[in-house]
Amino acid sequence: MNTIEQPLKFDLLDFGQMQSEMQKSNLLMQWIYSVFELMVRLYLANIFFSSGWTKIQNWSSTLYFFNDEYHVPFLDPGLAAVLATAGELGLSVLLVLGLFTRRSAFDLFMVNAIAFYSYYSVLKNSAVAIHDHLHWGLLLLLLMISRNGIIKADRVLAFFLN
Repeated sequence: MNTIEQPLKFDLLDFGQMQSEMQKSNLLMQWIYSVFELMVRLYLANIFFSSGWTKIQNWSSTLYFFNDEYHVPFLDPGLAAVLATAGELGLSVLLVLGLFTRRSAFDLFMVNAIAFYSYYSVLKNSAVAIHDHLHWGLLLLLLMISRNGIIKADRVLAFFLN
């Protein structure tokens, strides 16, 4: 019998081993992705928390900037200052914890977009500042559309709710 006429052999042991290797590979990729996502969350939280903390430390300067420099549409400057500061501080903590990650990322994306729009008259003269806001926005978009990583409180919450 030549090789064409020989019956096809299918070894279930090899298939099971291949499936086991694929599962290990998927778990490894999920951990790598989760560590990457954690690093992105920590990076963004540091940026936004630092910004909010600076606003708190120099509240009179913050109010000055919101009254005279930042032109937030449809909001009173004092209210805009409070909302921006609370958002930057609170949402950053949620990002670090990985709690309500997608919602926190969306809200920080909106804070970033409004800041970019409101302060564009100054930002337009600095390519680096524009690049920073776009970079942060893209990373926040990544967090909004990403699947659930392993290293986050959302995962634990989902486990207890199901």
